[in-house]
Amino acid sequence: MFRRWFVLWLLCAGLLGTAGYILWQFPGQQLGMAWTLGTGRGVETVQARTNAIERQILRGKPVAQEDQRYLVDLYSAMGTGGRHLPPIRQSGRLMQHYLAASGQALEVDARLFLGSRVVLKQTAKLRQQARKRAALTRGAKVGGDGYQWTPQFYMASSSDPDSFFGLYWGRLGYRARVDSSGKRLHLHWRAEVDWRWPRYTELRRKYGKSREEVVPIPNVRAVVYGKQHALHLSNGLGGYLEEAGLARSFLAYAEWDETMPLPAIR
Repeated sequence: MFRRWFVLWLLCAGLLGTAGYILWQFPGQQLGMAWTLGTGRGVETVQARTNAIERQILRGKPVAQEDQRYLVDLYSAMGTGGRHLPPIRQSGRLMQHYLAASGQALEVDARLFLGSRVVLKQTAKLRQQARKRAALTRGAKVGGDGYQWTPQFYMASSSDPDSFFGLYWGRLGYRARVDSSGKRLHLHWRAEVDWRWPRYTELRRKYGKSREEVVPIPNVRAVVYGKQHALHLSNGLGGYLEEAGLARSFLAYAEWDETMPLPAIR
């Protein structure tokens, strides 16, 4: 009898602890938002509210404080939820840092960049460049001679959910050195992305209208019944958060190392 009650007590304590953790992670209206973002139930209501707020912004009218709070809670729920889902964990972390509004640079897991086919293609080009330079001249000095950077390019790729939601325009660079034996090349990589959402004015200049770059936020209902059940948010709405002082852009970066053999000098 004691053992049965003890097991029941442990089960209740675990359930209460889990419920408390969820409420702590998603305070106030964020809990309901997280449910909608995950399941798709009630997504029409959230879509109607965000569309109404967006119309106010585009008309140049003041946005009520409760509507600003609604947007912050919605994006916070996306960020917190993302951090608990391994496929988009880094994207969730980036969103939370954006809303924290510190503006400080944030180092992220290199897998955020290496999951993108676009970034991997650029990496391959730079790797070939570095090997060719080092093999021909053995000119890369120990300690490196500064980064060799690509021009800015669009890093997001559908090959990986994290890179699709977490990356935008950025650059990739390497710093090279040849070891003392002259037979191995060491590359120190650095990828950077300016985590800044576009403003409505920028979208209008680029596309001729403000509500562009609309991203579908998937949920279970959308996966089962079609993308019309996803929540559709314009990137301009994310940019409005910074304009309203509710968020702040920052530099996100990752660094990693790679070593490879050099071909023999003929």
